[in-house]
Amino acid sequence: MVRAATVGVFVVDDHDQFVAVLETILAGEADFDVVGRASNGEEAVDAVARLAPDVVLMDISMPVLDGFEATRRIRAEHPNTSVIILTGSDSEEDRAEARAAGAFGYVTKERVLDELPDVIRSAAEDARLS
Repeated sequence: MVRAATVGVFVVDDHDQFVAVLETILAGEADFDVVGRASNGEEAVDAVARLAPDVVLMDISMPVLDGFEATRRIRAEHPNTSVIILTGSDSEEDRAEARAAGAFGYVTKERVLDELPDVIRSAAEDARLS
């Protein structure tokens, strides 16, 4: 399948080593372009306004502003930007909070290699249709 456009991805996580690994994984996908990164939710909200990525990968446990609140703000201010929660937590409470915040999807860090590329593509397509 030929993809018509590159998906701009913005990464939000306060663990630099995980972000570096994630960026390496995403660089292996020809249709993804990592357009930026932030280490807390407040930086993410500001950067999304400037960079207008298609998809934001958002951790939930971060300093300054957590991922749930950052997701709420991004979705309210930029409805054409999809947010995927990418976290180490597999709790049902966190999944429910992510849905309530407006996240498109929820991927645990253990499932990054198996699920993330397809979820990013689905989120980007959903954003383009909204």
